[in-house]
Amino acid sequence: MKIRPSLFIGGRFDRRVIRKGESCVDEIYAILSYLLARYPQRKRWWSMTNSSRFKSPTIGDLDGDGVALYETITKGRRGTSKQYFQLVLDDSSLSGPFGAMLLAPKIGMSLQQLGTVLRFEGTLTPRHREAIILFVAGKSGSKFEAMAHGRIAVDCGLNQAEIDSLIGGDVSGFEPSLAVFLKMATELFEDNSISDECFAELEVHHDQNTIFEAVVLVGYYRLLADVMATFQIE
Repeated sequence: MKIRPSLFIGGRFDRRVIRKGESCVDEIYAILSYLLARYPQRKRWWSMTNSSRFKSPTIGDLDGDGVALYETITKGRRGTSKQYFQLVLDDSSLSGPFGAMLLAPKIGMSLQQLGTVLRFEGTLTPRHREAIILFVAGKSGSKFEAMAHGRIAVDCGLNQAEIDSLIGGDVSGFEPSLAVFLKMATELFEDNSISDECFAELEVHHDQNTIFEAVVLVGYYRLLADVMATFQIE
């Protein structure tokens, strides 16, 4: 049975995913997916951080630089803005890539600062920013970033069909100013470079400051995806 990404990511339940003749297991899976999306802050029976390779530190495990990073993440702009996922888990550990950042607090501090600037202080429009992130999440296979930013994207002007398309790698139908960013990201994934044709098209729609920011955004979320893949964090 194929479950649309939006069933989990956007929190909207589509009854059409349960069709006549499908197994009871499939029906249960669809219903559970809906409930998890509908109530993201409720306690879950698995952690979004811990895996067989990594256990996210709790606040009691930290000292010095680790405590400073933990408090920056949880009490700074990221932690005090509208929450789209459970950042601090019930045992006080951090979800997603943030727990892994505590492994090397000085590097983690710089990494989270970059993420904060990209999200809250960049020049990209919220729609363009979230579209690029979702496309990178889909290309990288990052379930966590697809979940988290799928929710943010709704508040940034992306509809559910667009969110599903971006995560699925379908970049057709977007306005030219966004489509060229998606073309850029595709070339970075496939060739690790940008063609002259793509760069010229980028300059038609954006100044070089914004192009630089978009490239950094792609690199930042690819890095987070690699970290989570390495430590098997979902």
